[in-house]
Amino acid sequence: MSHNNISKINGAFFRPAEGSLVSLDLSFNFITVILDLNSHEKPIIIEFLQNTSRDIFGNFYKLQQLDLSDNFINYIAPDSFRNTRRLQMIDLHQNEIKELGAETWRNQGDLRIVNLSFNNIHNFIDSFFVSDDLEKLDLSNNFLSR
Repeated sequence: MSHNNISKINGAFFRPAEGSLVSLDLSFNFITVILDLNSHEKPIIIEFLQNTSRDIFGNFYKLQQLDLSDNFINYIAPDSFRNTRRLQMIDLHQNEIKELGAETWRNQGDLRIVNLSFNNIHNFIDSFFVSDDLEKLDLSNNFLSR
């Protein structure tokens, strides 16, 4: 589904593939927000992608690879990937992410590769990732200072 003009995804769109999808590529689209609709947190920007997070990714129990690179994502709700516990690789490079909540990766014990390069991240907490198996974390070309 990469290289399309996707800006909105209905929460039920992937439901038929929830139990079997292992890899999902949504790169090079117009996704801006990954939002939990049940959350009281709302981004200040206009929500082009309204139904993601738990509604979209939350029931992908077998999902191992997720590519959301080269979009316009600037907000990720803290529990967006709560139930994607087998996720091993997530690519979020070339977005507009400014910050990540400490709980974003809480249930990601299998996470091995995380690409957050070319975003607008200013602060990063070392304890974001709970995986002992983390092999690669790319935070290059952000605005980090330490």
